[in-house]
Amino acid sequence: MTTVLCTLFNSLYLDKGLALYESLEKVSNNFVLYVLAMDDKCYEIINDLKLQSLVPIKLSDFESEELLKVKLTRSVGEYCWTCSSNLIRYVIDTYEPEYCTYVDADLYFYSDPYQIIQEMKQKKASVQVIGHRFNKREEKQRSFVVGKYCVEFNTFKNDKKGNELLNIWCKQCLDYCKIDGDGVHWADQKYQDNWCDDYYYCIETEHLGAGIAPWNISQYKYVESNERGIIVEIQNKLYSILFYHFENLQYIDKNKIKINVYHQWGIDDNLVKQLYYPYLKVVDKYKNLISSQYGVDILIKHHPGVELVNKKKNNVFSFFLKIGKIFSLPFLSSYLYTYFPTYLYKNRDYIIIK
Repeated sequence: MTTVLCTLFNSLYLDKGLALYESLEKVSNNFVLYVLAMDDKCYEIINDLKLQSLVPIKLSDFESEELLKVKLTRSVGEYCWTCSSNLIRYVIDTYEPEYCTYVDADLYFYSDPYQIIQEMKQKKASVQVIGHRFNKREEKQRSFVVGKYCVEFNTFKNDKKGNELLNIWCKQCLDYCKIDGDGVHWADQKYQDNWCDDYYYCIETEHLGAGIAPWNISQYKYVESNERGIIVEIQNKLYSILFYHFENLQYIDKNKIKINVYHQWGIDDNLVKQLYYPYLKVVDKYKNLISSQYGVDILIKHHPGVELVNKKKNNVFSFFLKIGKIFSLPFLSSYLYTYFPTYLYKNRDYIIIK
């Protein structure tokens, strides 16, 4: 069976998108990756590369009247989040696969993603999600804001139940797709909070080697690397890493990268080294290729989906509000378990590649 995946990115994310494709080539014998190019330059490049298992999709071929209407009112990030669910819809309608999985472009695979499809088949599920798996101390607050599940690897079966929920999600994202942080709206993610409770055919994957990311890496310990890939321990069990989510890389310059990992206690330095150094070298290889062959230089300074907002001017009221917050128990707890390790290990958060 062919593993069908889809993703989207623009020309400024090409380096990560090509790294994603390379990782799939290494671990999967039979896959196809549909890529929605979010600008013409991106489409031109991936079309020219003629990668065997990659099918480029031109934005003008994908966009419906509904999408074009909301596009006028949304930022680049908001529009990408709007398109993710609709891309799954497009691939299912156009190519008619049995299963289709949306993946974020900044993932890197270390073993075959077909394992998740097998889990779905065993459980007779039509939809699959992956939990953020925040640590217990901040799980309640962070899940309230950004959602219990992460839209990074979501699979829909092309059957009545899978299409039913996919259509609901597509409409929700078309209606509203901002990151309000109000416990109701956070891009395309918060809509998934109730899926496993309300739809019996939706499951959260039990494969804890999937969905490792900066927000939960402190729960994992590096064991070894062997023919099965990178082996980690979590909850007293061993897993081979399925994929890692290299979210929020910030380039100080081409060779110095802030990885934004060291913001919790207990981060395993060996695991960070096993993941980040090889990945950043792969990304650098594609930066060089894209620059030399196509004249596109990529240097992302901040998360492209989040708009930078000017800080509000201080006044007397806000000053005393901050003072009160500093001496509150929630702030002190957050400081001890988040801000303090961030400050203490800030130098480890920068990686130099040559």
